[in-house]
Order: sequence, then structure tokens, then C-alpha cells
Amino acid sequence: MLRAVIFDFDGLILDTETAGYRTFAEMFAAYDAQLPLDLWARAIGSSDHHDEIYDHLEAAAGHKLDRETLERERREKKISLIAREKALPGVRSVLEQAGELGWKIGLASSSDRAWVEGHLEKLGLRHYFSCLCNREDVERTKPDPALYLQAAKCLGVDPSEAVALEDSPNGALAAKRAGMRCIIVPNRVTRSLSFGEVDLRLSSLEELNLREWAQTCPVREEQR
Repeated sequence: MLRAVIFDFDGLILDTETAGYRTFAEMFAAYDAQLPLDLWARAIGSSDHHDEIYDHLEAAAGHKLDRETLERERREKKISLIAREKALPGVRSVLEQAGELGWKIGLASSSDRAWVEGHLEKLGLRHYFSCLCNREDVERTKPDPALYLQAAKCLGVDPSEAVALEDSPNGALAAKRAGMRCIIVPNRVTRSLSFGEVDLRLSSLEELNLREWAQTCPVREEQR
């Protein structure tokens, strides 16, 4: 029944989430404020909520801020921190397993294409992916299902024939709304967050045997 796997990027393939949280938290600390976890949770896996973070920071500071400059400086710090990171454990193994199964491989990310493609090239992983779907390709990012629906269309599969690999509640919700199975692998930042309906939860992609899981996952009623 399954013919494709669709990866998230940030926090699943590369740990960009820790650096993202750290740089925002440091920005808040500079104004004697704290970044609320629930606010950060809404932003993880999505590009639609960063304005809310700056709204909250301005409210804490009590005045308007130069958001463009703050974001540019924060992003530079984030990039510097991420430069030290390698692909997360198990990523290459799962990509190779999918290839051995003859599955199509795609990616659905709320980040921009240059960010994702640049890191995939640096990590030596770009050639595994037939399709990259990024925020430029849709009107709304996760938790809206558009990215996953677009990725399935690009791969030429029905959403029910794909499994999404995610690390965030926004991403998992997007995948389930798209009608896909979803395996979550929370990272250091997201492991304490609440996830809704998922098909499997792992501590690391190193634990995933795609062939065995595909053979044991239940067939949905609409596929019988």
C-alpha cells in the first residue's frame, strides 16, 4: 500500500531547531523577557507564526523594534551554530532503505528552497530526493496540509500511499490532514510538546526499519 516516504527537513534531517530556539531565547533575554514555550511551539515546523514571536517581544520591550535587523542578526547566529551540525542519526539509513524498497522519496518543508537545498547539498543528501516542496510552492505552510499534498502530487502518489516523517506537532498535523501516515521523531526542542494522532513515535530514525513497519502497519478501512 505504501509507495513513498516524505521527509520534513528542519529538526528531522538536520537539527536546526535547537539553534532556532536558542537564538530567539537569547533575543528575548536581551530585553529581560522569556520566550513562552507555547508560542515557540506554534512556530516550530511552520513559517506562519514568526510575526507572533516578534509581536510578543515588542509587547515585552514596550516599544517597536527593528524587526528586520533583529531577524538578520538572529539568522546569522543561527547559521553559525548550525554549521557545526551533521545529519541526524538514521537519516541516511532510512533514505537508503526507501531506495531499496523502490519507494519514491520527497521532502516537504516550511523553510525556503535555498535553505533546504543548500543544506542537503552540503550534507551529501540531495540526490536521494525526487521532489522538494518548500514554502514558495504553497500559500500556507504547516499545519496546513498543502505542502504534503503538493509533495504527493509531485511524486505521483496518492497521499494514502505515503508516510511522512516529522519532528513537530505542526508537521504531524499537516501530514495527517493530508491523509498520510505519520511517524514522528521528536528532537531536543519538540520532545516535550504534545502531539496529536500519529502512527508511530520513535526516539531516533536509527530505530526505524521501513520494511518491517510497512508490513505491520494496519490497512485503513478506505483502502480495503
